[in-house]
Amino acid sequence: MNTVKILVHKELATTFNSWSIYIGYTLFFCVCGFFSWLSSNNLLYIGQANMMQVFGIINWTQFFLIPALTMKSIADEKRNGTIELMLTKPYYAYFYVFFHSTSP
Repeated sequence: MNTVKILVHKELATTFNSWSIYIGYTLFFCVCGFFSWLSSNNLLYIGQANMMQVFGIINWTQFFLIPALTMKSIADEKRNGTIELMLTKPYYAYFYVFFHSTSP
């Protein structure tokens, strides 16, 4: 459990010190806001209280944004030389992918 705490602390510290996360959040909110409110097929144009369009936009935006940020995070690990340390810890590989893909 101590390994998990160390990984969570490291990922959160790295995440909030990176400009790419803030650019990713801004891009996410701009894309979702544009397609929800400013496009020709916006929520007010539909004429009913239905959020399916918004959830579809959020899913497709996350489909492209999360892998890009995860690949950047893993590339930073390789560049810093800490990926060997991360891969030799006694936990499964899906923990590593989980922490990199779920860190904000």
